[in-house]
Amino acid sequence: MNTQSPIPYHLIESFLAAVESPTLQTAADRVGLTQSALSRQMQLLEELLPHKVFTFEGRKKVLTKYGQTLYELLNPQFSQTQGLIEQASLLFSEPKKAHIKICGRGEMLDMIAGQISFAGRISFLSMDSGRALEAVLHRECDIGVVYSSVDSSELVLKHFFTNRLRIVVPKALLKTKPASKTDLAAKLQNLPSLFYKTDDPVVEKFLSEYGLNIKNLNISRVYANYASLMRLINAGKGWGVIPSNMEIAEDRYHVFQLSGRSQDERAFYLCYRRELKDAVWFKDLLNEFKNLVR
Repeated sequence: MNTQSPIPYHLIESFLAAVESPTLQTAADRVGLTQSALSRQMQLLEELLPHKVFTFEGRKKVLTKYGQTLYELLNPQFSQTQGLIEQASLLFSEPKKAHIKICGRGEMLDMIAGQISFAGRISFLSMDSGRALEAVLHRECDIGVVYSSVDSSELVLKHFFTNRLRIVVPKALLKTKPASKTDLAAKLQNLPSLFYKTDDPVVEKFLSEYGLNIKNLNISRVYANYASLMRLINAGKGWGVIPSNMEIAEDRYHVFQLSGRSQDERAFYLCYRRELKDAVWFKDLLNEFKNLVR
């Protein structure tokens, strides 16, 4: 047993595959080895370590306590290393060979997906703004569409566009458009309402401009995204507060929006790691995003 010898990278990869796969054959297929070759690698790994990694429970091979600790410490670090290798490869790929991951709220990705022209492959991953920031920071995604910020020198936040809020009421629910904010508030209090979430300070401030308190409304549904919310409004199931990037058929609704700059605005940003600017295709992709909001 030589505790001074460094552990080769391929042995760590094979060890993680062996732990995470249901069978040794599955693990061997994952790392491109035969089952016997993978077994030899696991034997060599144990020879390089100070304690046994595997033991047997009957005929089943399982991790020892040391082996379990080793796995729990190595797994996140190995994933981070894999992310760095993939990031380096991404930066120097031709556009048609690149695979980028863009994350953000579902309705934002829907807006982008059909309009971005990119020669390579794009995967769109739906998640909330805070999670998208974390995903970019930890190299799980390349670009995030976010409205929150983060204190990190590793990330760049570039203004993408600014959303405004609107109250959208199906004409099937409200035949005549109220002439004043007071009249509108009185009518909306008694109508079913639909919300994306009920703890958004921007939405609360916006509603307060109309004399409405979200806690006193007749909320019938709360949804995980605006796309689902809009489908129910389309069906006449209630009124809602909808951002300006969501397309609506205005002849079917009464729409109320504050005039001038107000508390109803929310800025969205493109978030990416600083090293992404070195990618050969990044400048052209950034221009694609700019063209979306012109």
